[in-house]
Amino acid sequence: GGGGGHGRVLGFAFETFALGSADFVRSTLLSNMAGYPQYRVALTGVEATLLDTCYAPFYKPTEAAASLTYARTRDNKVDLVKSLYTNAGRLRLPLEASPVDVPPDIVSSRAVADVADGD
Repeated sequence: GGGGGHGRVLGFAFETFALGSADFVRSTLLSNMAGYPQYRVALTGVEATLLDTCYAPFYKPTEAAASLTYARTRDNKVDLVKSLYTNAGRLRLPLEASPVDVPPDIVSSRAVADVADGD
């Protein structure tokens, strides 16, 4: 066969099944905290090494945050999949820059009764 590996396995990565294909998941949506707008998305889990091992000819990144540093694929493209792991938590939404009051936890009377019963 073709390629430089001469029939050897050079690497591997795993991808999960689509979350929406599970019987107990009705839909997978992307939205803000208010729930509007909502977009249907296909959600799967991938390993950080995904672009090291597959899809390289079809991977065409179109946008990347200039404030982050990125690993490179073997084709010298920014590795946005690996960045999900290496840059996790480093970017903030504009809303997160201003102080936001988080509402207090909602406690039901049943939960309060369970705590009182344990005394």
